[in-house]
Amino acid sequence: MATDEYIELRFRRVNEWIGPRPYVCGWPNFERADYQDGRGIVYGHYLLPEAAAAWRDVPATEFGDLTGQPLRARFSRANSYAVAQGYQHGFPNFEQADYGAGLVFGTYLIAPGTAEFRDVPALDLGLSADPAADSMDTWFWRAGRYASSQGFAAGMPSGHVAHYGAGAVCGILLYPAGSVQWVDIPGTELGIESGLPPGGPPARPVPFTVSAFVTRSASSSVVTTPALAAFPDATITGVRNRFGRDLTVTHYPRHAGRPGAGVTHSIPAAPPGGTGPLVSDFNGRQLEGDWIVFVPSPGSLTGDVEVSFDVYWTP
Repeated sequence: MATDEYIELRFRRVNEWIGPRPYVCGWPNFERADYQDGRGIVYGHYLLPEAAAAWRDVPATEFGDLTGQPLRARFSRANSYAVAQGYQHGFPNFEQADYGAGLVFGTYLIAPGTAEFRDVPALDLGLSADPAADSMDTWFWRAGRYASSQGFAAGMPSGHVAHYGAGAVCGILLYPAGSVQWVDIPGTELGIESGLPPGGPPARPVPFTVSAFVTRSASSSVVTTPALAAFPDATITGVRNRFGRDLTVTHYPRHAGRPGAGVTHSIPAAPPGGTGPLVSDFNGRQLEGDWIVFVPSPGSLTGDVEVSFDVYWTP
């Protein structure tokens, strides 16, 4: 769990970093990783192009009395203000000033049609049954991972919680591919080199890209994902297709020399230049194992093709 001060700092730092770059604003998704490429710890952020949002200094009085309110109130009230002004969403950048007419809060207002709004059950996000008790950094990385699992490029919580009789739901804005860009920013460029505070999300591992050659005659191929010396118990969390047609894949675990039964899934085709939706129902199967990759209707292939898909895993 990050402190409120740290969360506010992260919002300020990414928008300072944007500066002259071709974006209007961004927000942290509270993911981080070290790819051992010399950059050190990098921090995940979603960045919006200039046409997607506008900055406005909003009188603090528009947000009501925030005394004693949790940090979540800054997000929910920015959202409510934006919607009342005809925008789809709004969020604070945690800059504030008084230019002589009272305190104003820096707020980004998201253009209508930029994202899709969805009330998501808190438990589907991985939050507690009382999400108001969860810290906002948890809300953000959970929203991002939920968005990814649904085939969206990014997710952002509105800060609102509702109860419709079947448990708490949380307002989530889901951004489609092409509307937002994920950028990993080195901590050295943000001035936060020391890493996330204890209790942050687990590092998101880099996915394996599995490639296989499939012929018109054979229509299938066998490939292997290796054992990882550092993570011998690594398990699969999901698969995304990189190929422009549906694939059928069967995974046979081979952990510690003990073969297991196969499980088969259809992996939806990827859109041009992208990846397909995450197929996540592998039930924590061991990463090490064999994949049988099959292309339905192989007779329509013009020749041998290379197919590929990303395998997401966790230590």
